[in-house]
Amino acid sequence: MPDSLKNYLDAALNNEKVVHDYIRVYSKKTETFGLKKLLSAIADQEKEHELQLQELLSASVGSGDSTNEPAEISMPRPFSEISMKNDNPTPKELLGYLLAYYEKTGLFYQSLAHYAFNTEQQIGIKRLIDGENKLRQWTKDRYDLELL
Repeated sequence: MPDSLKNYLDAALNNEKVVHDYIRVYSKKTETFGLKKLLSAIADQEKEHELQLQELLSASVGSGDSTNEPAEISMPRPFSEISMKNDNPTPKELLGYLLAYYEKTGLFYQSLAHYAFNTEQQIGIKRLIDGENKLRQWTKDRYDLELL
């Protein structure tokens, strides 16, 4: 695996961990049952994404070099930078942060998919894209409810 692809996957793994931890803490603080349940489900999915990225990284070690070396791919801003604007966001603000994050992360994984050089990587990245799309939709649905 080219070092730059590994670096992108490592950065994505770090970001998934930050999001998981942040959401898990926030879900414990909220008193709104529906939001607590959603955030718990999202945190579980983020944990799954961490495992998927770890699998991608381990499966790719020593598997050769890609002829498609990633150019500069636009990494999404780390979730910690987005969420640290406000220590105690309202549910609506948190959902807004998550929507922005999932939109950018989904695009990042789509860009990264072009550089997957074996079937296992392609499948793994496709699963991540599908997961981000699912989380974005869950978050959007709840965000719309918060607007009512």
